[in-house]
Amino acid sequence: MSKKVMELNGLIYGKFPSMAAFSKHIGISKQIVCNIVNGKKQPTLFEVQTIAEGLSVPFISIANIFLHQK
Repeated sequence: MSKKVMELNGLIYGKFPSMAAFSKHIGISKQIVCNIVNGKKQPTLFEVQTIAEGLSVPFISIANIFLHQK
């Protein structure tokens, strides 16, 4: 499991009981959220902002997860 996946999963599961609950909370489909978290989809700026707001963390915290991937 990549550091990106672990970091984002930690943030999500630290505040939500499931990925489905988180995706419902932010209004993005579970499939899209899972693809973003698993590195199968590069998130748009809108998705990064929505994830950050849904987790109540600064935008840059989520953006840095994706900026540091190889």
